[in-house]
Amino acid sequence: MTHRERYLARAALEATDGLPFAPDLSVWHRVNEKRGALPERYRGMDLRELHDELGCCLPWHIYGDFVEFEYPRMEHLVTDDGDRRVERLVTPVGEVRGVRERVPGGESYAWREHFIKSLDDVKVVEYMLAHRLARARYDRLDRVMDWLGGRGIGDMVVGYTPLLRILVEWAGIERGIYMLYDYPAEMERLMAAAAAADDPVYEIVAAAPRCRVVIVGDNMDTRYVSPAMYERYCLPYYQRRTDFLHSRGKLVSTHMDGCIKGLFPYLCDTGFDYIDGCTPAPMNDFTPRELRGALGGRQAAQCGPPSTLFCQNLPDSSIARATQEVIGGMGNRLLLIVGDQVPENANIEQVRLVAEIARSARA
Repeated sequence: MTHRERYLARAALEATDGLPFAPDLSVWHRVNEKRGALPERYRGMDLRELHDELGCCLPWHIYGDFVEFEYPRMEHLVTDDGDRRVERLVTPVGEVRGVRERVPGGESYAWREHFIKSLDDVKVVEYMLAHRLARARYDRLDRVMDWLGGRGIGDMVVGYTPLLRILVEWAGIERGIYMLYDYPAEMERLMAAAAAADDPVYEIVAAAPRCRVVIVGDNMDTRYVSPAMYERYCLPYYQRRTDFLHSRGKLVSTHMDGCIKGLFPYLCDTGFDYIDGCTPAPMNDFTPRELRGALGGRQAAQCGPPSTLFCQNLPDSSIARATQEVIGGMGNRLLLIVGDQVPENANIEQVRLVAEIARSARA
C-alpha cells in the first residue's frame, strides 16, 4: 500500500497493511528552512523528501485551491504586506474592515480587528454572503494532488461552520458570545445566511474528481464552544453536510485539537468518518482510551503524542512510552500523528522514532 492508500483505508475502517503515521511537519520544515536551521541530514530536502526520508505519510490541508470566490456586487479590497493583512468589504448597505497581523517571530496570524463590531455590521456580512459566487478550480486541485502523489493525503478544507465563523472570523469569541445571547434572532439569521452561502462550496467539493476527503476545519474546543452551543448550532449542521457528502462517496472529517472531552457524548452522532488533530493530555483534557470510547461504531480519529513532548529534551523512552499509550488506547481506530503539528523547535529525530514504532505496530 502507498501512504495514501493506507491512510484512506484506516480512515474508512478497512483492512490495512500497517499503521498510518502522518505527522504534520510543514511548520517545522518551513521555519527551519527559512532560518537556515535545518539539521545537516535534511538540508536541501523539500517537504515531500523529508517525509520520504522519515518513512511517513505527508498530510496536507488544501485551503482554497479547489474554489474561487467572486464578489460582483460589492468590493472586496485586500492589502497585505506580509505582516499585516487588511480586508474591507464595501457594499451598498455599508462597509466593514478586518485586520490580521503576523505573530511576532511566528508563522501564524492573529485577528487584531474583527469585521463585526456592532449589530449594524451584521447586515454587511449578510450582504456579502448573499452575493458571493463560488466556482470550481479543479485545475488547481489537480496540481496539489499530483504534488502529493501516493506519498500523501490531502483533504479539502471547507472552513468553519457558521457558529465558528462568528466566534473566530467575524466577531471574535467574547463579542460573538455576547451577541449570541443579546441578539439571538439576528445572529441565528446570520448563521442561516452563512449556511446557505456554503451550499455551492459543498457542491464543488462533493463533485471533486480526485480528492476523497473533505474536512470541516472548526478547531473545536469547549473553552469557547459549550456542549449546549455545540448541540444546538453545530450538530445539525454537521449531520446535514456529512449526509450529503457521504451520498457523493466522500470521507468527511473535522478538526478537534483542543479540550474536547465535554463533546464526547456527541461525536458518534456527528456523521464524521474520522476526527482530525486530536491531542491528548497533558496538552488537553482527555486520554487516548477515553477518545476511543467516545467514537461511534464506524469512526476513527487522528491522535498522537502531544507535540510539546518533542520540545523538552525528554529521553527517547518518554516519547516511546507516550506513543505506545496512544497506540494501545486507540486500537484499530487510530490514525497516528504528532498532535497537532510538529513545532519548529521539536527534536525531529524523535519524530523518526515514532515512525519506527508505527512501522513495527500491528495493523
